[in-house]
Amino acid sequence: MTCKINASTTGSGGLLLESDSSGALDLQSNGVTKVSFDTSGNMTTQGTIPAGALTGNVSSSLLSGNLPALNASSLTNIPAANITGTLPAIDGSSLTGISTPITKSEIIYYSTSPTNSGSSMVTTFQDFRHPSGGVISGTFNKQSASTTLIAHIHYCCRETGGNIHTFGMWADAGNTTALFQATHLDPYHQSQNQVNHSFIARWTGLGAGNHTIKAAAGRGDNTNHTYQINFNENSFDSLGINTPGYSMIYVMEIE
Repeated sequence: MTCKINASTTGSGGLLLESDSSGALDLQSNGVTKVSFDTSGNMTTQGTIPAGALTGNVSSSLLSGNLPALNASSLTNIPAANITGTLPAIDGSSLTGISTPITKSEIIYYSTSPTNSGSSMVTTFQDFRHPSGGVISGTFNKQSASTTLIAHIHYCCRETGGNIHTFGMWADAGNTTALFQATHLDPYHQSQNQVNHSFIARWTGLGAGNHTIKAAAGRGDNTNHTYQINFNENSFDSLGINTPGYSMIYVMEIE
């Protein structure tokens, strides 16, 4: 039994009181219990409590049982220390403040196949001459006109006729100073004329779309020269490296 306070709508209606010695209390509407308090002060409700009605600080010691699933879209400023357990998978498409300058990266050329350059000489830009068969190249699809292309180029070759002293890197036709870059090339194996060299090239102002990136070893004069790309170093010395050489062009698009 419990003490009851009933808001009755029967007859003339009014507030009906029913007492006993249990120490428990029921709040009723027309004889139906809506809220109950036991002798320890614990409350049980038959309806729902709107979230807007919860104000101030609600002590966790007063909450028991499992809370129902809630819509968390309005939750803000939750201290990280209060988040425990395993977080569910979320859609990260709306995350902000997370950025990387690299918008795209790709290896556009890689080969370990020994290839002879041939002796047919061509001039790419100004006085840079190289064998036509000594060019390595690949195509990169640039995503934006406002970004910068940075290419890491590794070139491996062995001279078979004449000496090479310059390494050229160019984008597209390579016929302007904005498209063509060159660097002096000297550190090769003196006894076998072997070259393993890496370079970094940078291009700005290229439009969006496909761009061909090329590289070759050459000279800045009219001397003819030939070489083999991707030579097997173990074939020419006693270092014990039984691995073919390789050439590679790796391109990054940077914001």
